[in-house]
Amino acid sequence: EISLGLVGSEMCIRDRCITSLAKSTQGAWVFNNLHRDSQCELAIYHPAFKQQFIDRTFVDDQNTRWIIDYKTSEPADSQSMDAFLKQELTLYEDQLNRYEHVMRTDTEGREGPINDSPAKIRKALYFPLLDELVECVK
Repeated sequence: EISLGLVGSEMCIRDRCITSLAKSTQGAWVFNNLHRDSQCELAIYHPAFKQQFIDRTFVDDQNTRWIIDYKTSEPADSQSMDAFLKQELTLYEDQLNRYEHVMRTDTEGREGPINDSPAKIRKALYFPLLDELVECVK
């Protein structure tokens, strides 16, 4: 078994993610490498934000660019799923917007690494443990 430098609870989370993804049509869509310009762990750089890594990005069959960040967090026992997902969107909204900004512009303010991509960009958080893809609409 490959541990990827993970220990204890991290290995348990990894194993739960893999099990969940194996059963998920949504996860299969997110990780489908047949999407145009399909990339994982895309390194992008902008002086104002330093180097960033986008977990997943691709262009779908509707000609829309997706920027997806993975999260392994789960709701607290007393928290509803809806409240948890809203909380996570609020927490990571700026990060997703920053990824979009860096991809749209280079260090001189010109068009960035996706300048030949569609004008429409959708951003989302993907929770493999919950099999939830939650779009950030701001």
